[in-house]
Amino acid sequence: MKINGLAGKLATERVVIPRHDGDDIVLTMQAWPVGMLQTVAEMVPDPEAKYIGIESDPSTGATLKNPDGSPVKKYDTENPKFRRRVEDANKHQNAILIVMALRGDPNVQIEAKYVKGKGVEYAKAILAEFDAFGVSIGDWAIMRDAAYRVSNLSKENVDKAQADFFSREKGLASASQKAEPSTTGPS
Repeated sequence: MKINGLAGKLATERVVIPRHDGDDIVLTMQAWPVGMLQTVAEMVPDPEAKYIGIESDPSTGATLKNPDGSPVKKYDTENPKFRRRVEDANKHQNAILIVMALRGDPNVQIEAKYVKGKGVEYAKAILAEFDAFGVSIGDWAIMRDAAYRVSNLSKENVDKAQADFFSREKGLASASQKAEPSTTGPS
C-alpha cells in the first residue's frame, strides 16, 4: 500500500511527566499500528457477563427481537463482581497498550515478556515493573493519555471523526467542513 504523505512509520511524541523533585521523566511514545487494539483484546479479552434471560418490552411484556428475529438476551452487567472484572481487564489492556506505545523509546526497557495465552500475567508483570519504578497513578494516566493522543485516539479526535462520519452518512457537511459563522453579518 502507498499513501501519499505517509512515510511508512508511525508517529511519535515526546512526553514529559513532571516530578515533584524536579527530575522529570521524558518518554517517547509511538502510535499504535491499526491492529494493535485487536491484538491486545486477544491477549486480555473483555469479560463476559452472566446470561440472565431474555429482554422484554416493559410496557407490553413482549419479547424484544434482534434484526434476525432472535430474542435479545439479557446479561447481568450491574453485578459488582462483573464490574470489577471489567475494571481489571481495562487496567491490564491499558498496561499492555502503554508498553506498546513505549516500544520506540530506547531509554525504556521492560523486563516482562509476553507468553501466548498469558496476557493477564504479562499485564500484571508490567504493572509490577511500573510500581517498582515508582510510577504514580497520575504518571500512568499521562502515559495512557499520550499513547491514545499520538495514535489519534484522543476523545476529541474520536468525537470529531464520529461527527464527520455521521454527518457524511446523512449527506450533511462534516464538522471539519462547516464554514465559520460570519462576524460581519449577512453579505
